[in-house]
Amino acid sequence: MFHRILGLAVVFCLLLTLVHADSRDELWKEVQQAEKKGLPKTAVQKLEPIIKSAIEDKDFDEAVKAIAKKVSLETPKSEERIQKFQTELDKSPAAMKPVMHAVLAHWYWTYFQQNRYRFMQRTQTSAPPGKDFTTWSLPRLFNEIGTHYQAALKEADKLQKVPVADWDELLEKGTVPDSYRPTLYDFLVHEAIDFYASGEQAAAKPEDAFELSAGSPIFSSVDDFLKWTPDSTDEEAPTLQAIQLYQKLITFHRNDKANAALLDADLSRLKFGYNIAFGEEKNARYKAALEKFVDQNGDHQISARATHDWAAVVHSEDDWVKARSIAQRGMNRYPDSIGGKQCYNLIQQIEARQSQITTERVWNKPLPTIDITYRNITKVFFRVVPFDHQEFISSQRWSPESLNNNQRQEILKRKPVKEWSHDLPKTEDYQQ
Repeated sequence: MFHRILGLAVVFCLLLTLVHADSRDELWKEVQQAEKKGLPKTAVQKLEPIIKSAIEDKDFDEAVKAIAKKVSLETPKSEERIQKFQTELDKSPAAMKPVMHAVLAHWYWTYFQQNRYRFMQRTQTSAPPGKDFTTWSLPRLFNEIGTHYQAALKEADKLQKVPVADWDELLEKGTVPDSYRPTLYDFLVHEAIDFYASGEQAAAKPEDAFELSAGSPIFSSVDDFLKWTPDSTDEEAPTLQAIQLYQKLITFHRNDKANAALLDADLSRLKFGYNIAFGEEKNARYKAALEKFVDQNGDHQISARATHDWAAVVHSEDDWVKARSIAQRGMNRYPDSIGGKQCYNLIQQIEARQSQITTERVWNKPLPTIDITYRNITKVFFRVVPFDHQEFISSQRWSPESLNNNQRQEILKRKPVKEWSHDLPKTEDYQQ
């Protein structure tokens, strides 16, 4: 997990941790004790003053967490939780609504993932959908999720002034500093993009849906990307929504004094294009964009992530020598960074030793060959040890040819009747 995630994803499974507001610590302890005793109603009663006090103190992150906890304790059914949370959202202060919309969208999405098979079997009808979202078609459900993300981002200018650290009680920290996604706006935009870029969107798209061409400005410079107005008759297309969000996000950080957030967003944009776009030139344009990104931003450790992504594409094209060389650049430049470690792992994968030996099950004259498939190994050693096969078959009635680890170790300890080695040609390309 690189970046922050909604801690409320775990609320769905009733796994919230305690908050730390001093004035409400005792009440939270009582909530926890009530839960341990299997007294959800008592826990809910304790949560009510926590919610009221947190709102009064403008500790909105704690208030949202407490509301979600309360809703989760009131009913074990996820569909009822969603409906109850909607009711809480409607009466909540304005400052809480953006995050609560995102939480609700997240819960709808989780419900779909848990009940995917039901939605996949339904077809969209001309009849207007009812209030029971469990009966909706997949396009209708996705539209509802999108509506909540749009509502969450409605007042972007206000969200851009809210430090993401103000929501520490709710948003679980990742492994990168907040400077990569410094505001609440950053967090919510990326949450929405993750939804719109999901592969499951394909199941709900119409026949004339907008599709992203690899020849488009998706892999172009930041300037060209921001000038781009995609040509689409479907203004609600998920891919189009994601592109527009990337344009708004990059524009927001375009003139930042510190460029971490801009670089993070731009690199995310390129990866999005690689995952979604189609066309024969996709790999070539993506690699060129990443190489340019690395060259222009080599003074920032985010460039190591781009270096890894570049090497990974080259590796997927079976040019492992070049992929290793590229990955070494990122590892050597920023060895302790996330990207540097990704590069190291890729190098380890490329350099990993592998071998497989096959031969005939029964040997008769003329003796069969021993065939070896290998990579990154230059010498192989053989030992022939005495083995009473008939006795072994008798003792292993149900699986006479299966050896467990202890049996293998016992055989390897035996004195060999013959042993030899054989040099193997070096696999210069690191492949078998």
